Order: sequence, then C-alpha cells, then structure tokens
Amino acid sequence: ARARPGGDMAGDCALYAGMFGRERPDAVRDAPQARVAFRAGLAAHRRGDDAAAQVYWTDCLDRSAVGTLVRDLCLAGLDRITPPLPKPATPGAREAHKMYLEGVAAYARGDSKTAGRRWRTCLAADGANAGCRAGLRKLDDDARKAAAGQK
Repeated sequence: ARARPGGDMAGDCALYAGMFGRERPDAVRDAPQARVAFRAGLAAHRRGDDAAAQVYWTDCLDRSAVGTLVRDLCLAGLDRITPPLPKPATPGAREAHKMYLEGVAAYARGDSKTAGRRWRTCLAADGANAGCRAGLRKLDDDARKAAAGQK
C-alpha cells in the first residue's frame, strides 16, 4: 500500500500505527532492534537521505517477524521511497511482472515456497527479469542462513 500522496512520513506512520494497533494482538511483539532500525530509517528519510533510509528499513525487515507492526511500517517506508516499476511491454513481460508481484506478496507473508514458485514462473516467462532473479537469490540466502543457524 502506498502512503498518502503528499502526506508526510511521520503522519503516515501515525496513521498506520493507529490502524495496525487495533488489529494486532498484544502477544505479537516487535523486536527492539527492528524498532531502532525503523526509527533510524525514518530519521534518514526526514533528512532527505533515502539511500540510508532504504538500508535501515531493509535491515528492519531482516530483524522483524512477519505480522508485526514494525515490519508493516518498514514495508510502508520502503514502498514510499521506491519508484514505481515501469509497465512491461510484451505479454510475457506482463505475465512475469504479475508473477513477480505475487512472489513479493507471498514472501512478505512469510510463504517462501509460494514466492519461489512465482519467481521461477516469472523467469520462465521472462528470463531477463532482474526482480525475480533477486527474489530467488534472497530465498537462497535465507535458506543458507537458516542452515547455518541450525548447525
């Protein structure tokens, strides 16, 4: 979901916090490191340093659990500073773009299997799609991190 056009980031965050605060059970707690990364990203964004904000909010995603308020706020921040993707020109590219977006949504929900299937379908339709390649690399990195943590 895109932030309100012309809205300020702090106002948008307050709006999101109000919406999500009513929906989230008290049992779901945000990681303190994720909250710190979110605040640092917000400060960088206010300074006009969106590159630093992107780094902080991406770190926030790595440190937060799916379904937490801080993760939703970091996703909203990243959405606000990320330029929209251009419309694909060919039917294969349009189908690939659709699969890419479905993969991103599945990954954000924590459904890595579905995300991987969507991104592999995306590459079958458009082998040059860099977003789908990056998504599959992220899944491989996540699997390696999980394997290293279990040893």
